[in-house]
Amino acid sequence: MNCPCDRFDFPPPLYIPAGLPHLPRQIASFPEFRRALLHDVGAKPSLQLWRGRQADDFGMMLIEMWAYVCDVTAFYDQVAANEAYVRTAVRRDSLRRLVALLGYRPRPAVGASVALAAWADGRRAVPLPVGTAFRSDAFNGHPPQVFELTTERTIHPLLNAWTLQTLRPDTFGPLALNRSYLLCVSGSVTAKKDDLVLVRVGKQRFPRKVKTVSPHTGADGARYSKIEFDAAISIPAHTPVTSVSLAKPSSTAGLWPKSFDSNNAFSLSELILLGS
Repeated sequence: MNCPCDRFDFPPPLYIPAGLPHLPRQIASFPEFRRALLHDVGAKPSLQLWRGRQADDFGMMLIEMWAYVCDVTAFYDQVAANEAYVRTAVRRDSLRRLVALLGYRPRPAVGASVALAAWADGRRAVPLPVGTAFRSDAFNGHPPQVFELTTERTIHPLLNAWTLQTLRPDTFGPLALNRSYLLCVSGSVTAKKDDLVLVRVGKQRFPRKVKTVSPHTGADGARYSKIEFDAAISIPAHTPVTSVSLAKPSSTAGLWPKSFDSNNAFSLSELILLGS
């Protein structure tokens, strides 16, 4: 009985599971074909007496030439098999032919589009004809790109920008604050340096002395009056802006009172405050 290691099955059985990105269709390469040809030499009665195995033997040259031809043929067989399926095809013309069997026509390539905002100088409208080109800056390692208008447009200098209403927060934020100043809408402040005022924060009252009153540009770009006090004011978290106001004495004569009476001793000035 021969050793199992001497058993040589050729061609090997193919196993191609579904879902592969490419098909392992090439059944063998040059070494396997060469071995298979030498294995079958004894099956031919006319070659049973041939014992040539040297590299310079004419018979070996013919066998290796056929093994080379089989290797190349098997390679192209694998390529052709991959181009026969949509999942494994890599050539664009192969994909076109495959989907054409279903009546599908691939859409041609479409250039990139972009939304542009244009500003004009002067006071006259500026027409932009079809084909007007705009070049972008370089981005992410790519060179600048040129975009052209596909429809005629007109831009007007008076429509370059719109003034938006200033957005002010409704509360002083999620954290408690100890703040020594308040921002008020410009023009609404009558207090000045060294004035005595009463700061109302909800139900709390803080008598304070004004250190400075100065113009201030807020984070929203609007102009405010910044009133700085001689001591900090405690403002709880989520305090509504509308619950904070200032009370100013109607007369500066006399001593600082022990208590404030908003109906008699003071004329209250309700101020619009910025909560940040």
